[in-house]
Amino acid sequence: MGNRLSDILKKWAQGALELLLFFPVVFAIGILLLPDFYVWFWIGSLLVSYLVGIIEGYFLRNGKKLLCVLSGLFISGVAAYAFAGINFKLIIIYAIYLLVLYRGILYTKLPLNKVFPETAYWYGFWIYFIAYFVFNFVHKLEPYVPLVSWMGVVIVAVYIFHANTLLIKSMVYSTNKKFISVSVIRHNRIAISVIFSIIFALSGISKLKHVSLWAAGSLLKLPGRLQILTDGGFLAGII
Repeated sequence: MGNRLSDILKKWAQGALELLLFFPVVFAIGILLLPDFYVWFWIGSLLVSYLVGIIEGYFLRNGKKLLCVLSGLFISGVAAYAFAGINFKLIIIYAIYLLVLYRGILYTKLPLNKVFPETAYWYGFWIYFIAYFVFNFVHKLEPYVPLVSWMGVVIVAVYIFHANTLLIKSMVYSTNKKFISVSVIRHNRIAISVIFSIIFALSGISKLKHVSLWAAGSLLKLPGRLQILTDGGFLAGII
């Protein structure tokens, strides 16, 4: 049971990384189709959808295919209706839920290098690069340029540590050693963290200022948005 739970959490973390790589696309869709305040709830629900897909993938192994398919369609439909209501947006949101659900199932069916190949990182880099210009030229997306820029910094950091892990593994294979000492791995990661922190500090000061101002503005608007939420906006869509 413990191994199964650990396996589910690892696959869920991989799904979260996949969502982070494609964050600009998902976030832009949310901003353009949904009220601003609902976007983060929607992105959070996509993370849950990954988890549901992973769990359903294990049930599919036990022959409960019809139950998994029907439950997945139903859960995705309810979630899409809650956020989009009955209009053309429902089709787009529903399709995204089904795609995420399917990706979650694939994580239990195929090896990781088949579901999430190394090229996925490069796709992510290109998405962030293009998104920077798109967000700057689309008026409704422009306020979120600092956020997307910071997410890009996070992606670079994740990739650096991932590449470092691959390098260490290649060193093990090339030297015919069974393992590399924990202290070597620890010092290696500390060195990368220090280098990245210096780059982060030198290049991210202006971005931090913009993100702080954006976050402060969002917090100031939060009470009014919560009032709209409790008055029947989001909840009315569910009921």
